[in-house]
Amino acid sequence: MSYHHELGKILWEFFHWNRARVGCIVPLLGGIIQLGTVNLIKIASTFPGEAQQHSHYKRLQRLFREFPLELNLIAQFIAHLLPLEKFTLTLDRTNWKLGKIDIHLLVLGVAYRGIAFPLFWPTLAKQGNSNTQERITLIERLIAVFGRERIACL
Repeated sequence: MSYHHELGKILWEFFHWNRARVGCIVPLLGGIIQLGTVNLIKIASTFPGEAQQHSHYKRLQRLFREFPLELNLIAQFIAHLLPLEKFTLTLDRTNWKLGKIDIHLLVLGVAYRGIAFPLFWPTLAKQGNSNTQERITLIERLIAVFGRERIACL
């Protein structure tokens, strides 16, 4: 796939990850985009190469088990890819189900061409709406990473 090389180059230039890590993350991102899911078993089926799907799945499991993601750096990368000087921010509370477990998130994103790209997403230890302090804390985190001057509106 032609985008693999270009995406790998962009990731390496921004994060300076080793070749093996980039070689796992690029098809992971491609699988997420292609399938519209974060189900690792399904994503493993989209990996290129001769290895079996189960081998790709184990590789993805190792990636998430052994590689800590620096979420502030991920947010900076997402913002780096968007050609925006100022952010139109979105704030939304959402919940997901992981088996029988409810996961409640407060998501702060940046809008670009009708899509909200998530920058920060703390979990909420409750059902229902977020409170004012939770929202202030999230905006303060964005300001600490990007600066107040990058905000156009919320």
